Amino acid sequence: MPKIDFRNSPRVYFIIKLTKKILVAKYPRFIAAINLKIRARNPKSINQKILWKMAYDDRKYQTLFADKYKVREYVTAKIGSQYLTKIHHVGASGEQIPWNDLPKEFVIKCTHSSGGSVIITSDAQKKVLPRALDSLNWGKYLIHPDNVEREKVQDFFDKLLQRNYADFPGFREVAYLGISPKLIVEELLKDDKGKIPSDFKFWCINGRVELIQVDVDRFLNHSRQLLDRNWDRIPVRLAYPLLKTELVAPSNLHEMIKLAETLSNSVDFIRVDLYDLGKRIVFGELTNYPGGGLEKFKPAELGLRLGSLLELDLKNNSLNL
Repeated sequence: MPKIDFRNSPRVYFIIKLTKKILVAKYPRFIAAINLKIRARNPKSINQKILWKMAYDDRKYQTLFADKYKVREYVTAKIGSQYLTKIHHVGASGEQIPWNDLPKEFVIKCTHSSGGSVIITSDAQKKVLPRALDSLNWGKYLIHPDNVEREKVQDFFDKLLQRNYADFPGFREVAYLGISPKLIVEELLKDDKGKIPSDFKFWCINGRVELIQVDVDRFLNHSRQLLDRNWDRIPVRLAYPLLKTELVAPSNLHEMIKLAETLSNSVDFIRVDLYDLGKRIVFGELTNYPGGGLEKFKPAELGLRLGSLLELDLKNNSLNL
């Protein structure tokens, strides 16, 4: 049977698009769950299995990991508080931010989302928060210390604190359900050159680091390199351009691998995000669903190999609604 392209019939295409928009607006959780069920059917690759976990895996530890504040308790118990960032403030509204007590550079972020953060840094090149606050979603925004509009930043976070990240349009990240919305003000990390450091992200399957992802220059010319646990470069692209220069292994690599495996040794899959500041390793976050399960490996073989290492209870067919 030939495939029908409804775009050739403007009226039918418009009705389909409008119906989909209405359904997503009225039943966001149900529609997202159905989307996941379709995408996660017979999962083989690591991304398909991440989508399956979003659809069916309701284990409570994922919510603990997703909570940017409570996860600190888990990290302290597993590896010690010395790996945590310094917290300047935790609050429930933008009005509570103690502006006069804060250093020149710092980070404000939500506890109940991925994204939703403002980074106050001199590296921002005089940037300000975008004007159209109502159109902002869960992005990360750099602001120069000289351009901080306090009331505007407070309003931005008050809006985010009223939103449920689990209902973000698209695929539903259920791990964020049940997190008490708060905002955290914490130290801004800098490397030994005074710059925002690269991200070291360790993909752990059954407590073992199977892939290292390094994100460089995230806010200007974002590039990414994939490596194995022996620091051998893997010529595979994952969403962002491959790093063009040779990436020198950090002196703390073996310790970071050990920390990542300690943090992941009780779960089947998690990505452990760390920062290497030379004399100090700092915990970033635990990521249940890297890239929302949508960032593609090119070529695809690596994603299939990683997927083959993760066994799922496919008999569990109760959707997370």
